[in-house]
Amino acid sequence: MWKFDDVDLAAVASALGAFAVRVEDPNDLPDALKQARASDRPAVIDVVTDVMALPAPPYGSRPYVFPPGRTGGKDAEGSR
Repeated sequence: MWKFDDVDLAAVASALGAFAVRVEDPNDLPDALKQARASDRPAVIDVVTDVMALPAPPYGSRPYVFPPGRTGGKDAEGSR
């Protein structure tokens, strides 16, 4: 899995003239999207995520094997 250093892509995009906002709280995303659409210029929304978060497994696939010490919650093993 790729892991990058924390880079403020919003600051980079802003320096290049684009509308840019950094979102660290998922509750702020709808407002960031509205601002980007209203800006009437190219926009970058830099969304900070948890590198250890795993997406839901595709339907019918095998369950994930979680790293030691991590659990996936009640649906981690998937249901069949």
